[in-house]
Amino acid sequence: MTNANAQNIVESSYIKSSEEENEIDPATGLRKVSKGNKSILLKGQMFYLKDMDSLIFLCSPLIENLDELHGIGLYLNDLNPHGLSRELVMAGWQHCTKLEMMFEKEEQRSDELEKSLELADSWKKQGDELLYSMIPRPIAERMRNGEEAHCQTFEEVSVIFVEVMNIYDDGASNIKDAMEAVTTLNKVFSAFDEEIISPFVYKVETVGMVYMAVSGAPDINPLHAEHACDLALRLIKSKSFTNIRLSIRIGINSGPVVAGVVGLKVPRYCLFGDTVNTASRMESTSEPYKIQLSNYTAKKVRAVGYKTELRGFVKVKGKGEMETYWLLSGPDELKE
Repeated sequence: MTNANAQNIVESSYIKSSEEENEIDPATGLRKVSKGNKSILLKGQMFYLKDMDSLIFLCSPLIENLDELHGIGLYLNDLNPHGLSRELVMAGWQHCTKLEMMFEKEEQRSDELEKSLELADSWKKQGDELLYSMIPRPIAERMRNGEEAHCQTFEEVSVIFVEVMNIYDDGASNIKDAMEAVTTLNKVFSAFDEEIISPFVYKVETVGMVYMAVSGAPDINPLHAEHACDLALRLIKSKSFTNIRLSIRIGINSGPVVAGVVGLKVPRYCLFGDTVNTASRMESTSEPYKIQLSNYTAKKVRAVGYKTELRGFVKVKGKGEMETYWLLSGPDELKE
Protein backbone atom coordinates (compact mmCIF):
# COMPACT_ATOMS: atom_id res chain seq x y z
CA MET A 1 0.00 0.00 0.00
CA THR A 2 1.41 3.40 -0.93
CA ASN A 3 1.32 6.58 1.09
CA ALA A 4 -1.41 7.88 -1.17
CA ASN A 5 -3.56 4.84 -0.37
CA ALA A 6 -2.88 5.37 3.34
CA GLN A 7 -3.97 8.98 3.07
CA ASN A 8 -7.14 7.90 1.29
CA ILE A 9 -7.91 5.45 4.11
CA VAL A 10 -7.42 8.18 6.75
CA GLU A 11 -9.57 10.64 4.83
CA SER A 12 -12.32 8.06 4.28
CA SER A 13 -12.20 7.17 7.97
CA TYR A 14 -12.53 10.89 8.89
CA ILE A 15 -15.41 11.31 6.47
CA LYS A 16 -17.15 8.26 7.91
CA SER A 17 -16.69 9.58 11.43
CA SER A 18 -18.03 12.94 10.39
CA GLU A 19 -21.03 11.35 8.74
CA GLU A 20 -21.75 9.40 11.93
CA GLU A 21 -21.48 12.52 14.02
CA ASN A 22 -23.72 14.46 11.63
CA GLU A 23 -26.28 11.68 11.31
CA ILE A 24 -29.84 13.04 11.47
CA ASP A 25 -32.32 11.56 13.93
CA PRO A 26 -35.49 10.75 11.92
CA ALA A 27 -37.66 11.14 15.04
CA THR A 28 -36.60 14.69 15.93
CA GLY A 29 -35.05 15.88 12.68
CA LEU A 30 -31.97 17.02 14.64
CA ARG A 31 -28.39 15.91 14.34
CA LYS A 32 -27.51 13.07 16.67
CA VAL A 33 -24.94 13.97 19.28
CA SER A 34 -22.53 11.28 20.30
CA LYS A 35 -22.76 10.59 24.03
CA GLY A 36 -19.80 9.75 26.18
CA ASN A 37 -17.25 10.47 23.46
CA LYS A 38 -14.68 13.19 23.98
CA SER A 39 -12.88 14.78 21.06
CA ILE A 40 -9.12 14.99 21.08
CA LEU A 41 -6.76 16.62 18.64
CA LEU A 42 -3.75 14.50 17.69
CA LYS A 43 -0.63 15.52 15.86
CA GLY A 44 1.92 13.15 14.42
CA GLN A 45 2.94 11.08 11.38
CA MET A 46 1.46 8.00 9.71
CA PHE A 47 3.56 5.13 8.42
CA TYR A 48 2.56 2.13 6.29
CA LEU A 49 4.14 -1.15 7.40
CA LYS A 50 4.36 -3.26 4.28
CA ASP A 51 5.25 -6.45 6.14
CA MET A 52 2.16 -6.22 8.30
CA ASP A 53 0.04 -4.49 5.70
CA SER A 54 -0.98 -1.97 8.38
CA LEU A 55 -0.88 1.72 9.18
CA ILE A 56 0.78 3.05 12.27
CA PHE A 57 0.07 6.57 13.57
CA LEU A 58 2.83 7.99 15.75
CA CYS A 59 1.19 10.97 17.41
CA SER A 60 0.74 13.02 20.54
CA PRO A 61 -2.33 14.90 21.79
CA LEU A 62 -2.29 18.67 21.42
CA ILE A 63 -2.83 19.90 24.97
CA GLU A 64 -2.38 23.51 26.09
CA ASN A 65 -2.67 23.11 29.84
CA LEU A 66 -3.43 20.71 32.67
CA ASP A 67 -7.12 21.64 32.81
CA GLU A 68 -7.61 20.63 29.20
CA LEU A 69 -5.68 17.41 29.85
CA HIS A 70 -8.01 16.43 32.67
CA GLY A 71 -11.02 17.51 30.61
CA ILE A 72 -10.42 14.79 28.00
CA GLY A 73 -9.80 12.13 30.64
CA LEU A 74 -6.02 11.93 30.40
CA TYR A 75 -3.27 12.37 32.94
CA LEU A 76 0.27 13.60 32.66
CA ASN A 77 1.60 10.01 32.88
CA ASP A 78 -0.43 9.07 29.80
CA LEU A 79 1.70 11.29 27.62
CA ASN A 80 4.75 10.03 25.79
CA PRO A 81 7.73 10.42 28.13
CA HIS A 82 10.12 10.65 25.18
CA GLY A 83 8.19 13.30 23.21
CA LEU A 84 7.53 16.93 23.73
CA SER A 85 3.94 16.58 24.90
CA ARG A 86 4.78 16.71 28.59
CA GLU A 87 7.11 19.63 28.13
CA LEU A 88 4.51 21.55 26.12
CA VAL A 89 1.82 20.98 28.74
CA MET A 90 4.10 21.96 31.60
CA ALA A 91 5.39 24.99 29.70
CA GLY A 92 1.81 26.08 29.00
CA TRP A 93 0.86 25.62 32.64
CA GLN A 94 3.87 27.58 33.84
CA HIS A 95 3.16 30.33 31.32
CA CYS A 96 -0.44 30.50 32.49
CA THR A 97 0.71 30.68 36.11
CA LYS A 98 3.08 33.52 35.27
CA LEU A 99 0.30 35.39 33.50
CA GLU A 100 -1.98 34.97 36.50
CA MET A 101 0.72 36.26 38.82
CA MET A 102 1.37 39.23 36.53
CA PHE A 103 -2.34 39.93 36.37
CA GLU A 104 -2.63 39.83 40.17
CA LYS A 105 0.33 42.21 40.49
CA GLU A 106 -1.21 44.60 37.98
CA GLU A 107 -4.50 44.49 39.86
CA GLN A 108 -2.64 45.23 43.09
CA ARG A 109 -0.80 48.13 41.43
CA SER A 110 -4.09 49.43 40.07
CA ASP A 111 -5.65 49.36 43.55
CA GLU A 112 -2.61 51.10 45.04
CA LEU A 113 -2.70 53.74 42.30
CA GLU A 114 -6.41 54.33 42.89
CA LYS A 115 -5.80 54.73 46.63
CA SER A 116 -2.88 57.07 45.93
CA LEU A 117 -5.06 59.21 43.65
CA GLU A 118 -7.80 59.36 46.27
CA LEU A 119 -5.24 60.34 48.91
CA ALA A 120 -3.73 62.98 46.61
CA ASP A 121 -7.21 64.36 45.91
CA SER A 122 -7.90 64.51 49.64
CA TRP A 123 -4.61 66.32 50.25
CA LYS A 124 -5.40 68.75 47.44
CA LYS A 125 -8.79 69.56 48.97
CA GLN A 126 -7.19 70.10 52.37
CA GLY A 127 -4.54 72.30 50.78
CA ASP A 128 -7.19 74.32 48.93
CA GLU A 129 -9.19 74.80 52.12
CA LEU A 130 -6.07 75.97 53.95
CA LEU A 131 -5.17 78.32 51.09
CA TYR A 132 -8.68 79.76 50.90
CA SER A 133 -8.60 80.35 54.66
CA MET A 134 -5.59 82.63 54.18
CA ILE A 135 -6.38 84.16 50.79
CA PRO A 136 -9.75 84.87 49.14
CA ARG A 137 -10.70 82.24 46.58
CA PRO A 138 -10.71 84.53 43.47
CA ILE A 139 -7.24 85.85 44.29
CA ALA A 140 -5.92 82.36 45.09
CA GLU A 141 -7.21 81.07 41.74
CA ARG A 142 -5.46 83.88 39.86
CA MET A 143 -2.19 83.19 41.71
CA ARG A 144 -2.52 79.47 40.95
CA ASN A 145 -2.84 80.28 37.24
CA GLY A 146 0.45 82.16 37.39
CA GLU A 147 -1.05 85.65 37.44
CA GLU A 148 0.49 88.29 39.66
CA ALA A 149 -1.60 89.26 42.67
CA HIS A 150 -2.07 93.01 42.18
CA CYS A 151 -3.34 95.38 44.84
CA GLN A 152 -6.99 96.29 44.54
CA THR A 153 -8.72 99.51 45.53
CA PHE A 154 -12.19 99.44 47.04
CA GLU A 155 -14.16 102.68 47.09
CA GLU A 156 -16.03 101.79 50.24
CA VAL A 157 -16.01 98.91 52.73
CA SER A 158 -16.80 98.46 56.41
CA VAL A 159 -14.02 97.22 58.69
CA ILE A 160 -14.82 95.47 61.98
CA PHE A 161 -12.45 95.08 64.93
CA VAL A 162 -13.36 92.89 67.92
CA GLU A 163 -11.15 92.67 70.99
CA VAL A 164 -11.45 89.92 73.58
CA MET A 165 -10.89 91.31 77.07
CA ASN A 166 -10.30 89.90 80.57
CA ILE A 167 -8.37 86.87 79.30
CA TYR A 168 -5.51 87.49 81.76
CA ASP A 169 -7.51 88.98 84.63
CA ASP A 170 -6.67 86.04 86.90
CA GLY A 171 -3.03 86.33 85.96
CA ALA A 172 -0.94 84.05 83.76
CA SER A 173 2.04 83.41 85.95
CA ASN A 174 2.92 80.00 84.56
CA ILE A 175 2.71 77.89 81.43
CA LYS A 176 -0.52 76.21 82.52
CA ASP A 177 -2.33 79.56 82.84
CA ALA A 178 -1.00 80.66 79.45
CA MET A 179 -2.20 77.45 77.81
CA GLU A 180 -5.66 77.90 79.34
CA ALA A 181 -5.75 81.45 78.00
CA VAL A 182 -4.86 80.24 74.50
CA THR A 183 -7.52 77.53 74.71
CA THR A 184 -10.13 80.07 75.79
CA LEU A 185 -9.15 82.47 73.03
CA ASN A 186 -9.38 79.67 70.47
CA LYS A 187 -12.93 78.83 71.61
CA VAL A 188 -13.98 82.48 71.32
CA PHE A 189 -12.44 83.04 67.89
CA SER A 190 -13.90 79.74 66.66
CA ALA A 191 -17.32 80.98 67.77
CA PHE A 192 -16.68 84.21 65.85
CA ASP A 193 -15.79 82.19 62.73
CA GLU A 194 -19.14 80.41 62.88
CA GLU A 195 -20.92 83.78 62.77
CA ILE A 196 -19.13 84.83 59.58
CA ILE A 197 -21.53 84.59 56.61
CA SER A 198 -19.59 84.42 53.35
CA PRO A 199 -19.38 86.26 50.97
CA PHE A 200 -21.02 89.15 52.84
CA VAL A 201 -18.27 89.27 55.48
CA TYR A 202 -14.66 88.10 55.15
CA LYS A 203 -12.38 87.29 58.09
CA VAL A 204 -9.09 89.10 57.55
CA GLU A 205 -6.91 88.03 60.48
CA THR A 206 -6.48 87.69 64.23
CA VAL A 207 -3.67 89.55 66.00
CA GLY A 208 -3.27 88.76 69.68
CA MET A 209 -6.67 89.35 71.29
CA VAL A 210 -8.07 91.24 68.28
CA TYR A 211 -10.30 89.73 65.58
CA MET A 212 -10.53 91.63 62.27
CA ALA A 213 -13.14 91.25 59.52
CA VAL A 214 -14.36 93.25 56.54
CA SER A 215 -17.52 93.56 54.48
CA GLY A 216 -17.29 94.84 50.90
CA ALA A 217 -13.96 93.19 50.09
CA PRO A 218 -12.77 91.11 48.32
CA ASP A 219 -16.34 90.75 47.02
CA ILE A 220 -17.87 94.16 46.37
CA ASN A 221 -20.98 94.55 48.50
CA PRO A 222 -23.11 97.73 48.47
CA LEU A 223 -24.69 96.68 51.79
CA HIS A 224 -21.34 96.38 53.56
CA ALA A 225 -22.27 98.63 56.51
CA GLU A 226 -25.47 96.70 57.22
CA HIS A 227 -23.71 93.32 57.06
CA ALA A 228 -20.89 94.55 59.30
CA CYS A 229 -23.38 95.78 61.90
CA ASP A 230 -25.35 92.54 61.69
CA LEU A 231 -22.17 90.58 62.43
CA ALA A 232 -21.34 92.83 65.39
CA LEU A 233 -24.84 92.39 66.85
CA ARG A 234 -24.62 88.61 66.47
CA LEU A 235 -21.25 88.54 68.24
CA ILE A 236 -22.54 90.62 71.16
CA LYS A 237 -25.57 88.33 71.58
CA SER A 238 -23.75 85.06 70.90
CA LYS A 239 -24.22 82.43 73.59
CA SER A 240 -21.23 80.34 72.48
CA PHE A 241 -18.97 81.85 75.13
CA THR A 242 -21.42 83.09 77.78
CA ASN A 243 -19.98 80.62 80.29
CA ILE A 244 -16.47 82.00 79.79
CA ARG A 245 -15.37 84.84 82.05
CA LEU A 246 -14.51 87.48 79.47
CA SER A 247 -15.95 90.43 77.60
CA ILE A 248 -15.66 91.85 74.10
CA ARG A 249 -15.75 95.31 72.57
CA ILE A 250 -16.31 96.18 68.92
CA GLY A 251 -15.55 99.09 66.62
CA ILE A 252 -16.70 99.68 63.02
CA ASN A 253 -15.75 102.26 60.41
CA SER A 254 -16.53 102.60 56.69
CA GLY A 255 -14.50 104.07 53.86
CA PRO A 256 -12.01 103.34 51.06
CA VAL A 257 -9.21 100.78 51.44
CA VAL A 258 -6.46 99.14 49.46
CA ALA A 259 -6.24 95.34 49.69
CA GLY A 260 -3.70 92.81 48.51
CA VAL A 261 -1.77 89.64 49.30
CA VAL A 262 1.40 90.23 51.32
CA GLY A 263 4.24 87.71 51.70
CA LEU A 264 5.37 84.52 50.01
CA LYS A 265 5.59 82.24 53.04
CA VAL A 266 2.25 82.15 54.87
CA PRO A 267 0.78 84.87 52.61
CA ARG A 268 -2.01 86.99 54.05
CA TYR A 269 -4.77 89.12 52.57
CA CYS A 270 -4.28 92.53 54.18
CA LEU A 271 -6.15 95.84 54.19
CA PHE A 272 -4.43 99.22 54.20
CA GLY A 273 -5.66 102.78 54.60
CA ASP A 274 -6.96 105.34 57.06
CA THR A 275 -10.29 103.50 57.20
CA VAL A 276 -8.57 100.54 58.85
CA ASN A 277 -6.78 102.74 61.39
CA THR A 278 -9.99 104.54 62.31
CA ALA A 279 -11.88 101.25 62.74
CA SER A 280 -9.12 100.08 65.07
CA ARG A 281 -9.48 103.31 67.10
CA MET A 282 -13.25 102.76 67.28
CA GLU A 283 -12.59 99.40 68.91
CA SER A 284 -9.84 100.53 71.29
CA THR A 285 -12.00 103.41 72.61
CA SER A 286 -15.16 101.30 72.86
CA GLU A 287 -16.55 99.75 76.05
CA PRO A 288 -17.22 96.10 77.04
CA TYR A 289 -20.16 94.53 75.22
CA LYS A 290 -20.74 97.66 73.16
CA ILE A 291 -20.40 98.47 69.46
CA GLN A 292 -18.93 101.87 68.60
CA LEU A 293 -19.55 103.32 65.15
CA SER A 294 -17.89 106.20 63.41
CA ASN A 295 -20.13 109.13 62.44
CA TYR A 296 -20.11 108.13 58.75
CA THR A 297 -21.02 104.47 59.41
CA ALA A 298 -23.76 105.51 61.86
CA LYS A 299 -25.37 107.76 59.23
CA LYS A 300 -25.40 104.93 56.68
CA VAL A 301 -27.07 102.37 58.95
CA ARG A 302 -29.52 104.84 60.54
CA ALA A 303 -30.85 105.56 57.06
CA VAL A 304 -31.94 101.92 56.70
CA GLY A 305 -33.50 101.51 60.12
CA TYR A 306 -30.71 100.64 62.56
CA LYS A 307 -31.01 102.17 66.01
CA THR A 308 -28.01 104.13 67.24
CA GLU A 309 -27.28 106.35 70.21
CA LEU A 310 -24.99 109.34 70.25
CA ARG A 311 -21.99 108.78 72.49
CA GLY A 312 -20.49 112.20 71.93
CA PHE A 313 -16.98 113.27 71.08
CA VAL A 314 -14.18 110.85 71.86
CA LYS A 315 -10.49 111.63 71.78
CA VAL A 316 -8.93 109.38 69.13
CA LYS A 317 -5.19 108.96 68.76
CA GLY A 318 -3.99 110.63 65.59
CA LYS A 319 -7.48 112.01 64.87
CA GLY A 320 -8.29 114.33 67.73
CA GLU A 321 -11.93 114.61 68.78
CA MET A 322 -14.35 112.40 66.82
CA GLU A 323 -18.12 112.14 67.13
CA THR A 324 -19.12 108.49 67.61
CA TYR A 325 -22.28 106.46 68.17
CA TRP A 326 -23.32 103.27 69.92
CA LEU A 327 -25.09 100.65 67.82
CA LEU A 328 -28.10 99.38 69.78
CA SER A 329 -30.14 97.17 67.45
CA GLY A 330 -30.98 96.30 63.86
CA PRO A 331 -34.14 97.15 61.88
CA ASP A 332 -35.57 93.64 62.32
CA GLU A 333 -35.41 93.97 66.12
CA LEU A 334 -37.27 97.27 66.00
CA LYS A 335 -40.12 95.67 64.05
CA GLU A 336 -40.43 92.94 66.65
